[in-house]
Amino acid sequence: MNKNNVINFIIFQINWAICVFAAAKGYPWLGPMIVFIWCLIHIYMYRSFILVELPILLITGCIGYLVDSFLVVFNFIEFPLHAQFGYLSPLWMVALWVSFSTTFRHSMSWLREKYILASFFALIGGPFAYLAGQKIGAINGLIDISNILVVGILWAIVFPSILYTLNRIEKKYGN
Repeated sequence: MNKNNVINFIIFQINWAICVFAAAKGYPWLGPMIVFIWCLIHIYMYRSFILVELPILLITGCIGYLVDSFLVVFNFIEFPLHAQFGYLSPLWMVALWVSFSTTFRHSMSWLREKYILASFFALIGGPFAYLAGQKIGAINGLIDISNILVVGILWAIVFPSILYTLNRIEKKYGN
């Protein structure tokens, strides 16, 4: 992993922490603001690949909103009042998805065409991230194994699907 990929991964982790801790403390607008600034920097850094980077950020944000809204509507997760900022899935959760997508062509590029492995990591990592958010106080509802399994299964389907979409976009618009 080169230096830029390490930095990319660290920035994603920092964005995750800011989004989740700020939402838990009643500042759910702070994370999206930081992620927006990061995305502007990211797009500027990779402006020669804007036809790949920008669509995947937007697609991932939309899919993330739909996934988390599904989880809210069917009571698999909920957001405490102090962490809400947006309808159904709060904006800070969408910002997490968008920030995550900045890793796909960079620090997580090794996973891009390994759909089964990506699915496995998502099955474990997705619920783990939500459980961490719950422990911090930004999310509620992961009280039984069935809720955790639903989150994991959704992530196991969605994450490799997003990677597949990225690969299709990249084949069409650039390397």
